[in-house]
Amino acid sequence: MGDDDMNTTIRWRSLGALVVCSLILSGAQCGHSGDETSSEKEMKQSDESDEQTESAEQAAQASNEMDSKDDDMNQSARERVNDPEVDDKTLAALVEGNSTFGFELYQKLRNRSEQNVFYSPYNLSTVLAMLYAGAEGKTAKQMKKTLGFELADGTLHPAFNHLDQSLHAAATSEGGSGKLKPDQLESGKKRSSDSQETSKGKDDPEKGNALQTANTLWSQKDYSIKSSYLDVLGAHYGSSVKTVDFQDAAGESVQRINDWVSESTNDHIEELVSESAINDRTRLVLTAAIYLRAKWKSTFDQEQTEEADFQTLDGETRQVDMMHQKLRNGYRYAEGEMYEAVELPYRGNELSMVVLVPDKDSFEAVEKRLDAKLTSSLFDSLASQAVDLKLPKFEFDTQFSASSMLQDLGMKRAFSNSADFGKISEEKPPLTVSDVVHKARITVDETGTEAAAASGVTMEATGMRMDEPDYRKVTVDRPFVFMIRHRKTDTVLFAGRVLELGE
Repeated sequence: MGDDDMNTTIRWRSLGALVVCSLILSGAQCGHSGDETSSEKEMKQSDESDEQTESAEQAAQASNEMDSKDDDMNQSARERVNDPEVDDKTLAALVEGNSTFGFELYQKLRNRSEQNVFYSPYNLSTVLAMLYAGAEGKTAKQMKKTLGFELADGTLHPAFNHLDQSLHAAATSEGGSGKLKPDQLESGKKRSSDSQETSKGKDDPEKGNALQTANTLWSQKDYSIKSSYLDVLGAHYGSSVKTVDFQDAAGESVQRINDWVSESTNDHIEELVSESAINDRTRLVLTAAIYLRAKWKSTFDQEQTEEADFQTLDGETRQVDMMHQKLRNGYRYAEGEMYEAVELPYRGNELSMVVLVPDKDSFEAVEKRLDAKLTSSLFDSLASQAVDLKLPKFEFDTQFSASSMLQDLGMKRAFSNSADFGKISEEKPPLTVSDVVHKARITVDETGTEAAAASGVTMEATGMRMDEPDYRKVTVDRPFVFMIRHRKTDTVLFAGRVLELGE
């Protein structure tokens, strides 16, 4: 890995993708001044009708909770559950709900600007599931609907745990059957599925695939968190709790969080939370990071990369570095209404990138149809095909606040003074979400490692000539959409679009 300027995107092998998400919870403002918003009035009126029922439920819940004022005790006593029992039907329901939410969010992102998009639906679903574990009443109901959580709470969190472990196993696997080691599942520590880490624990791009995830809850000192909530985070998300002082040492607290972000992403993202995002009402910051480095199963020859035209949506022509590869076997291909798509596998065959290329002048028409149903149909229709592929190299990063988009999708109460996160803490004032920040970076280039076995080789009788196949030519010389997925579960780890490239 080169020593590029840290203000520029760092180039990795074949694909580098990393995402961090920060969710900030503050004490709700007391003595709210001014007129209530219409949404707050509606929530207040709705609350009055259910007040007695919810009070009884909260009292019953409170009687079974044990709070701790000791910083050292704000930790889960439960270690992460290894290999939770989750059946295929349950896992499919989780993935379907995550995908529905992920592409509803994509539609919000695409309408925000005419720029490239890159984000991790999986990362956002995970950090919001961790938040959902602390929600009650109408707040929980809104979150459940918005996030596509169809599973019961007692099943949802183990399902997330099972999926996360499946993804790590896929990243380590070269034959499709990798298993996580017990020390990689230790509660509260950064876990790496790269079985060939360096002695310093850093990702080594010269070695195999790597997938790292890390989750941490940052708590204001002396703030009491319910043990039952910590148990859910520890058992199913491997999250620890770290104590900071947002009130009297905001700068130092932010630096600690950003140092954690940098370490969790192998120094590729150095800043997620700004000091301006923290105030004297900040009580908790929930962070989640994911980093993926995956090598192509079949490398692109760097000598075949050459400058070529890339036409933007407004008709401008830009010069880009266009990679080229012609494979008899290895790619899968599909055609749909106004688009074609090609799937490029990564080493191990469990992870892949699907590149969806709309027909000329059809990008907007295809993109606005992009949802969980279309992508599921696309994945199902992919079939082995000889492909002559030209794909541009690209690298960019994005950062956005998801707060307004989540509210537009229906998760309003979590961001209001009516938020109910009573499963996290009963301290006053109650918690409300102040922001959800997402930051991502990706680099795609030629480099990868061919499969160790001679896969896809067709044997023929001596003296017989193999006919040249009919290669499907796919030239990605215009805006496109891409998704990085786990093939077994159809989990979309990352998704994005490329509208602008080159100069």
